[in-house]
Amino acid sequence: MPYAQRGIDDLREIIRRCKVLFPSDPEVELLTGEDDVKSGCQAILDEGASIVAVTRGPEGCYILTRDVELTIPAENVDVVDTTGAGDAFAAGFIYGLFKGYALDVCGKMANIAASHCISHPGAREGLPAQGDLKL
Repeated sequence: MPYAQRGIDDLREIIRRCKVLFPSDPEVELLTGEDDVKSGCQAILDEGASIVAVTRGPEGCYILTRDVELTIPAENVDVVDTTGAGDAFAAGFIYGLFKGYALDVCGKMANIAASHCISHPGAREGLPAQGDLKL
């Protein structure tokens, strides 16, 4: 969140070079000043990012590009520790992109990775193996 607090004006040069930006709901608002996630993501896209994939905790994720808008529900797991969930989400999403999957599949894989992470203590204990990301 420290970077998001700087606002979109200070981060414009970085954002315009981003293929994917992975903010949380609160970070979208801090970054853009928009309290509506879609409006905030659109502001990020307008600055040049190609994909905005917002982590929304128990609500799953929201993905916006110039051509696609998706809301993907979270996996239902018992939460033990949320440490590392955002990083696990990003790793799952990027893995899907590298494999050439559609954005809905990338979002589902990201949610699976994050759900594995939060169901174990610590940031690394629950990271999924490649086989865990199969849909």
